[in-house]
Amino acid sequence: MTTRLPIEEKILNAYNLPAPRAAFLSELSRSVNQPLPKPKRAFSPGKRFAWAGLSLILLLVLILAVLGPKNVLAQLQNWLGILPGIGLIESDTPIRTLKEPVSLTRDGITLTVTDGVLTPETTLINIRLQGIPASAYPKDENIPGCGEAQYLLTPDGVRIDALGHNEYFPVPAEVNRLTLVFPCLMNTLAGTVPTDWRVPLEFIPGEAPLALTPIFLVETPAPLEETDPIQTQAGNALTITHALADDGDLILGGYIEGLQESTQFWTKTFEVTDSKGNLVPFNQEVDSSIADVLASKPGFWTLAADPSGISFPIEIKTSFFELSQPLTEEEALFSLALPDDYLVLDLPVEKTFRIAGEEVALYSVRGQPSQFGGYIYNFFFREHPVIKRISVQMADGRVNAPSEGGTGPSVMFGEPVFMADLYVPEGPLHGEQNFRFFAPVKALERVEISQSFAPDAALAELLASQQNDEPPCLGYTSLQIPGEFEAALPDGKIMIRQVVSPARWGSALYDLATGERILQPPEGNDWFWTSFSPDGNALAFFDQDGRLMTIDLTTQETRQLSAVKGYNALWSPDGLWVAFVQNTAEDLGPMLVSPDGKELITIPLRGSSSLVGWSADSQRLFFKLHSSSGMGSTLYVYDLKSRSAEKSDLAGEDSSLSGNFVLSPDEEFALIARGSLKWVLHNLQTGEEKLLVRGIRLLEPKWANSDWILFNVQDRSNTFAPILLNPHTCQAVRLPEAMQGDADSIWLAP
Repeated sequence: MTTRLPIEEKILNAYNLPAPRAAFLSELSRSVNQPLPKPKRAFSPGKRFAWAGLSLILLLVLILAVLGPKNVLAQLQNWLGILPGIGLIESDTPIRTLKEPVSLTRDGITLTVTDGVLTPETTLINIRLQGIPASAYPKDENIPGCGEAQYLLTPDGVRIDALGHNEYFPVPAEVNRLTLVFPCLMNTLAGTVPTDWRVPLEFIPGEAPLALTPIFLVETPAPLEETDPIQTQAGNALTITHALADDGDLILGGYIEGLQESTQFWTKTFEVTDSKGNLVPFNQEVDSSIADVLASKPGFWTLAADPSGISFPIEIKTSFFELSQPLTEEEALFSLALPDDYLVLDLPVEKTFRIAGEEVALYSVRGQPSQFGGYIYNFFFREHPVIKRISVQMADGRVNAPSEGGTGPSVMFGEPVFMADLYVPEGPLHGEQNFRFFAPVKALERVEISQSFAPDAALAELLASQQNDEPPCLGYTSLQIPGEFEAALPDGKIMIRQVVSPARWGSALYDLATGERILQPPEGNDWFWTSFSPDGNALAFFDQDGRLMTIDLTTQETRQLSAVKGYNALWSPDGLWVAFVQNTAEDLGPMLVSPDGKELITIPLRGSSSLVGWSADSQRLFFKLHSSSGMGSTLYVYDLKSRSAEKSDLAGEDSSLSGNFVLSPDEEFALIARGSLKWVLHNLQTGEEKLLVRGIRLLEPKWANSDWILFNVQDRSNTFAPILLNPHTCQAVRLPEAMQGDADSIWLAP
């Protein structure tokens, strides 16, 4: 009988593969005594998760049976790496790349193929569509637009179909010329835009060797003895499968083996300690291809940490609750008074009820139209130590589709909650309504699981080689120190979206220096996409109906600037213009309007856009046009004197942007995101970069002036806290607790 180690059993159990024939294993044994052959390539890119390649899994099982896991894992680490845009790939994979970008313009609409990669397993081609008028798309979701997918044609007429918006079946190795065919532009109405787009493409061999980020496959140690309850309860184990070094950060990924989501409630919280018992700071918001590889696994997770100063091995702990079966005999009736008129409903409730011997609080209810017609109602229950899931129905038994609550720990209006959904096909509910809460699920036992990890010599050497001599302004531990960065705030004003009353978000204007809330919209109204005038005495905003408005902050007099609906207001430094992005059924794109509303300028380049910033002299507006494929943006500049727009070289020779690019008011610097946990300050004159942020999730940066940047810190519970950062001195200042929320705009006194 063949004895298998735990890792072998895991692969066999995970993929339910048949045992290999004895004769075949005998032949395999004879062949593997020769130098180890390279495996067939079976890794799929992107969203087709890499571990789904059964040919490679079968190969792993067979080789493991003969060679053992340690030798195989060591060999695989030499084969595998991450290629940006592709995912996991072997180091010697032959690739071909697009020779040059290709554009085709028809009737003012431009289709650009920006880049493409051919591998033996897949074809990736990224496009950018610009200039499609909003009127080309259906105004009613029940009216279908074009649904015919694009495809590739070889010179001899063989069709290669698409697998997604940018992925296609593999192209034969001997084919280097293709035609990309769009029978129509996706979702557009017939007769509104040109059809039958054909773009010729040529591919050439890619540079060798490939610049891969090495992936280290981790051999999880065998489970502890039965006497240790942490590893053996319920047959679950915390598994670490992947590790990599990413610009100095240690990235780990894995899953909870045996997690049964129907009967086990994972807390999704971790604790990491080093060999000396010290807590290791980390972040779970990891932007990595590892997440794509593992996303099909129940209980998949990723962590990022700064390895410098850590005493390995580290211990990673998490926990879950064993759950009861739904208690189908338990129920509670609940009445709610719903408004007579609403499109989207956010109803604060904060009432308790008893079910299964426990008191549970319904915190709030949200109602909104469903894409399938009718309405979806989300019932948010306050987090409870015992009750983890509840189902909901209409009390009168009307036909609906209840779903179990218990979407996992979540946060609503800053409060920890769990949720249940109710679908009402006939439409919105009004007046007094009775609901039935039933079939609660209880937490029976909390189970802790843990796993240790230490990088091997190759990974440790790679991590050490990537360490930056200059520490970031804000690092993993920066915001975990009580009282750190608490200082007097400069004079100015700030607009924050926060909980202004129970279960209701709204805007509030604060005086920065005093912390006093000085203004907020009247009940039933709200302000979005706000921007202060250069003198701080007025505010531009979009109201709840999408109208561009201004308010005099002294007299509180409001004025409508334009009937054109949109978003992203941005006042010019000289105060003579308010830029915004039109977002209507007729058109999309950047526009300018004078503060008195008398002059309106339509910038000629149209399409989905976002504003980057004004030039210091207010004569140029920088903006991004987004690709319709969602793959990146292009930086443009509009000149007020010439009334023309063109591609900008501000970001370098390549005007294409793959992430955030925020221009400083003096045009000397740009704030650039490098993944989800890093920000750098890019000197536009010298090209030098300074690492500002590492290991913290900071969102929506806004330059208050040339010396201060406003960020929103997002924590693990998905709540926001504003912080000011001086990128030149690294001084940081937290905003006080009263100003916690999503900071929307800021003005600092000169």
